[in-house]
Amino acid sequence: MQNKQRTIAVLGSGLDIIYPAENRHLAESTLENGTILSEFPVGTKPEASNIPKRNRIINGLCHTTVVVEAGNKSGAILTALNAEDQNREIFAVPGRIDDKQSLGRIRLFHNGAIPVQNGEQVIDNIKNQLYNPTIPVQQNIVLDLTNEE
Repeated sequence: MQNKQRTIAVLGSGLDIIYPAENRHLAESTLENGTILSEFPVGTKPEASNIPKRNRIINGLCHTTVVVEAGNKSGAILTALNAEDQNREIFAVPGRIDDKQSLGRIRLFHNGAIPVQNGEQVIDNIKNQLYNPTIPVQQNIVLDLTNEE
């Protein structure tokens, strides 16, 4: 990563499978200043059914979700619903009401998504979370894992 910022990458495959393969250099540079996570066992191939599970983890790591474009039944909608389940703010960029890719955003607005036009508006809405983080309820996690886990 050129700007040397911390990066967290979440895979929809096992940690040993970088997909697409030409992203191997990106994975290696991510490890220089960040980490790569996966909930899938080593050897798990990237499959479409893994993407919603991967996105659930990404939602959990994020303060908010911003939907830029979404059909009525799309991965972006599933991701936004996961964010809602995790009590995250959901933002959406307004679009033309007659565009098929606006149907999902219109649905989100009906369910309370906040309309935004730029990143500054998102930051203004979540800055209290960024600068005044909540104190975690659970202080210690006891991990009693098998070798396979």
